[in-house]
Amino acid sequence: MKPVYIKYLIESVHEIFDENFALKAHKGKVSFYTHDLKADVGAMISLVGDLEGDIILMLDQPTALKIASKMFQEDIKELDDLSLSSITELLNFIAGRMITKLFQLKYDNDITPPELFLNKKLYFDEDKYLACLIVFECEVGNLEFALAKRKK
Repeated sequence: MKPVYIKYLIESVHEIFDENFALKAHKGKVSFYTHDLKADVGAMISLVGDLEGDIILMLDQPTALKIASKMFQEDIKELDDLSLSSITELLNFIAGRMITKLFQLKYDNDITPPELFLNKKLYFDEDKYLACLIVFECEVGNLEFALAKRKK
């Protein structure tokens, strides 16, 4: 996996959180261990084009509620269809920013609509994917992003 993919995902998370929520998302651990990942609430966007793969956002329920509250600028107490849509929209913002940065380096990419999932375990087949996990620490909670590049 090219370091620029990871760099631009990290930059995109920082920028979106700062610009949209006035929050600092501090990059924590980056690892290439992506087994036994679990998310109470998650979203996935696939990348198509020069970079083929997926960006996955994984959250626990309290963090998802706090993010929804920030996005709607009101206190959200439960995750319903509307509040859950904020999680997919957040990932959409971040993935869009990332592919815009890649486009400036002449990468031709597009993204699919985000998919939402609840209470899911994730596993990336090492024969099919190169994957890394990036943890961000923020006042709303920890956010985990998996960037999984399909092997050709």
